[in-house]
Amino acid sequence: MVRPGRTDDESLVPRAHDARAGHRFAEAHELFSRADQLGDLSTDDVVAWADAAWWLGLADQALELAELGHQRLLNDGQPVRAAIEAINLGFLLMLRGELAAGSGWMHRGRSLVEHSSDPRARGYVVHLDAEAALEAGDLDRAVLLARRAGEAGRRAADAALTSLALMAEGTARLRAGAVLEAMALLDEAMLPVQAGRVPPEYAGNLYCQMIEICWQLADLRRARRWTAATERWCEQFDSSVMFSGICRMHRAQLRQMAGEWTAAEAEAQVVCHELVGMNTSVVAEGEYLLGDLLRLRGAVADAEASYRRAHALGRDPQPGLALLRAQRGQAVGALTSLRVALAAPREADYRQAPLLRAVVDVALETGDVVAAARAAEELADLAQRWPTDGLRAASLQARGAVELAAGHPVRAMEPLREAIRCWSELDAPYDVARSRILVAEACTTLGDQEAGQLELESAAAALERLGALVDLRRIDLRRPDARPPGGLTRREAEVLALVAEGGTNRQVAERLVISEKTVARHLANVYPKLEVSTRTAAAAWARRNGLEKPPA
Repeated sequence: MVRPGRTDDESLVPRAHDARAGHRFAEAHELFSRADQLGDLSTDDVVAWADAAWWLGLADQALELAELGHQRLLNDGQPVRAAIEAINLGFLLMLRGELAAGSGWMHRGRSLVEHSSDPRARGYVVHLDAEAALEAGDLDRAVLLARRAGEAGRRAADAALTSLALMAEGTARLRAGAVLEAMALLDEAMLPVQAGRVPPEYAGNLYCQMIEICWQLADLRRARRWTAATERWCEQFDSSVMFSGICRMHRAQLRQMAGEWTAAEAEAQVVCHELVGMNTSVVAEGEYLLGDLLRLRGAVADAEASYRRAHALGRDPQPGLALLRAQRGQAVGALTSLRVALAAPREADYRQAPLLRAVVDVALETGDVVAAARAAEELADLAQRWPTDGLRAASLQARGAVELAAGHPVRAMEPLREAIRCWSELDAPYDVARSRILVAEACTTLGDQEAGQLELESAAAALERLGALVDLRRIDLRRPDARPPGGLTRREAEVLALVAEGGTNRQVAERLVISEKTVARHLANVYPKLEVSTRTAAAAWARRNGLEKPPA
């Protein structure tokens, strides 16, 4: 690729460097390519060419050139620069999912730094150690190492190292529950980034870390602000495939929350296409999001395929896959899957919130109010320790659902009404609609049929706009003129609804004024229609599909 020879056009290389400095990466790449065809490139030229290729999303070429640049730097007697190039190579390989190769390059870079007296280079290695401590959950050590890295950055007047260290310390303190102190550190980390004092390759990483933290915390307002800021930052480059793709992923997540499901799906599909070979974890997140959207729209087979692709790329497919199983009538198995997922170690407790929300929903489908209440309490604890609006809204909705299922509709109303208000302020229409359905059930239970119907109509209108077919079917089953689901007759549906309420065959017979033998016969007809084999499974199916007991 890079051959010795005489450069015929001496202006190509200077123009290429000028284009790269001006963030015109396509122009820089084209000029370096032409210069390479005409003659030998220097070590600095190769390193700059690798950088331009990376920004354009030409991952294979970028890695090949970066490896060549690393070797050239060693040959030129520049071990510190060679070490930084090796560490960057390791980072890029890990993003691609090539963990063994990435770890090898990281180790090579560390070894070179250990034989160097350069304090700045040592500071970057200490920062890597802080990140490793974070990943291992050793938060005290992470803070200690991050502070050491930050001191090295300040002594060397290296804004990138200083910001990276502050981000690591802030993340550690956030996971420990020191929210106010943590957010101050994170905001401080972003000051040099926003001032343009941090090189683009590090600035993009810091922007993405900030958005990811906000998203994990369900801090939707901050997530929206930082996503918009990152998009503005990306506009200065003619190409930034990696960072634009990550930004697009977060934009897709926010659009999903805002009810812009079609746009979210389109964005996620672009991410899954553009970042293949560059960032495996973001592609996996895109597949997971597609699975969620397909599940909510009733495309069961396609949703499962997306969840499985996410899993193959290293993303835990829960809670989406468990919710899909529950949707298929396998709620007991789904609840087991969620419990297993909750038992797995996580970087931060607040990352359990989506799983806990799913446990509440699925446990209530199986009739396990105790398990649902326990999950709701854990969710409330998370919302208290990390008080973001998103976690609070989720906690309120879970608490209301549990109170309702436990037979306390009056106590359910306050948290559910507050959940609706919170979700509305966060512009999350799907969650508003789900809370309204619960309020409708509470109103109906209390005898206010008109209020319940109004809530259902509001929820149905929102779900219709979203295309949330699964939830719409459940609402339709609550309408007075609705036909029983699953091919059941009216009488079979009445029997099953009472069984789902916990009635024995004798109690059901007395309620409907029929014989116990007739009840048993109806149940025998119900099982094959629903493709279930037990009374418990049939009852769970009835609750999931909104069957209501007949009027007294």
